[in-house]
Amino acid sequence: MDIQFNYKPEQVLQMLEEVDFLDRKDGSKRRDAYVTEWYFENLLTGNLANLNSQISTGWLYKDDRNNGIRHWVKIIDRSSYSDEERKADGAILNALHRTFQKDQCRGHRFHKFSYEKNRIKVVTLKKDNGSWKQVPPDQALVKILTTAKLKDALEKLSKPISKSGSEHKGFAQIWLKGMDEKYLRSLLLQRLFMNFTLPYSLDVDAIELLEDKLTFHEFKRKTPCPQGHFPLNTVNSFDLSDIEKQSRKFKLKCSPQELFDFLKKSFQVERDTNTSVFGLDLSHFKMLEFCHHLGIAYRYCIWNSSHCMAQYKDPATLDDLFDPVTMKTKNGCYLISNNLVPTYAKGFVFTGWGKSGSFSPNTLRIQATFEQSKFCRINEVS
Repeated sequence: MDIQFNYKPEQVLQMLEEVDFLDRKDGSKRRDAYVTEWYFENLLTGNLANLNSQISTGWLYKDDRNNGIRHWVKIIDRSSYSDEERKADGAILNALHRTFQKDQCRGHRFHKFSYEKNRIKVVTLKKDNGSWKQVPPDQALVKILTTAKLKDALEKLSKPISKSGSEHKGFAQIWLKGMDEKYLRSLLLQRLFMNFTLPYSLDVDAIELLEDKLTFHEFKRKTPCPQGHFPLNTVNSFDLSDIEKQSRKFKLKCSPQELFDFLKKSFQVERDTNTSVFGLDLSHFKMLEFCHHLGIAYRYCIWNSSHCMAQYKDPATLDDLFDPVTMKTKNGCYLISNNLVPTYAKGFVFTGWGKSGSFSPNTLRIQATFEQSKFCRINEVS
């Protein structure tokens, strides 16, 4: 893959306005995360991680089940790639390579999706005599890349369009304009890759390396599950997948109570509304299990915005969380975190696509749940 990518900063802003609306009806929730995840990256590189840690962001992965391969992709903007970033990425790549060799279930391959000299390219990284070399894209990856879809998306995004609706128009000018040009370009590359180049790929918010210890970071802005959860004696991704699959067969245009009755009859579970819990999507829970198996720490950091919701509305908007002029946070929201292991999960909850913590007549998705009391308050967001 070698595609022209020559856009001015103002064009990048416009494309970020629209990129998550091309393949979905409402991409506003995903787009709001541009701002909260930018905030988390700054906190992580500033004062949340150990001062001696090396931090790397821009990692995606995709399972190729037909070939038993997990593809890892690092997004890089080579136009402003610092020596510090290069050193951190190299050290983390070596650590991932060493650690993944212990995985007996699948093979792991590493690739790079990079911007350089007004082009975007994909190359595969191979270790040869102790050093990494760039080679043409691995054929197993090429077969699942949707290059034509990416080209089509770029053509559409380069034209003035407005699918986001009047209530969202101007998002980029309000919330993104003051951000670093490199960050915005890397963000656009990530959205293009995940939406149009390697669909259904997943991201790791950040990877940290301290001495020889790897930590995967997952960051979410969320609130405790408003309708409680369904406790289980043990929680694993196999059982959660089965519950999700069976529940999706159930008539989804039912009331929540009908769904509760179905779960009670089919899986002998009853809703607990007394325990405050946070959810973690099944895909992320699977990554937690993977990390635990290989000895990688998994840190779940949550920006609890429930205080803002009490003051304003449900859900809290970016205006409730940030001052768009200074980009400083407001209203006393705070961060909590915990280094998770799979046995910390206590049950599950369902959410509907695009409506976290609630039920929807559309597709249900399942989340593992973790008790709020097990998370430590780590930072006043101010």
